Amino acid sequence: IDLVFNCTCFIYIGAWLPFQSYTDPALGLSLGRLVLLFVGILVFRRIPSVLMLYPWIEEIEGWRQAVFTGHFGPMGVGAIFVSTLAATRLPEPKYPPETQTEIIASVLQPIVSFVVLGSIIIHGLSIPFFNISQNI
Repeated sequence: IDLVFNCTCFIYIGAWLPFQSYTDPALGLSLGRLVLLFVGILVFRRIPSVLMLYPWIEEIEGWRQAVFTGHFGPMGVGAIFVSTLAATRLPEPKYPPETQTEIIASVLQPIVSFVVLGSIIIHGLSIPFFNISQNI
């Protein structure tokens, strides 16, 4: 049952991704800016807090385990749900958007979907790369 729900969820996320919205100059979106945002979120989201708190967490034995633990904080279904809920509460944006609220409504889904896609890719490839590095 778990496998069925996981597959269904990832198929839905893949079908929902607005790839064409990742490069929209009218909204100030570009692939480079989205990658930079994603890397910033990935680096500053959990790793620093786990590195600061690991001396008080008995299960984490050293800084290497703290970095590994901090890395695995994937963003996914919850982020998509919250962004979709927010998009339903925001007004329908015009194109190009005229107010700050319309800008937020226009860029919310592309930004969240890019971060989720990046998280799925990075966290999905982490274990194979970890296993390869252990064998080398």
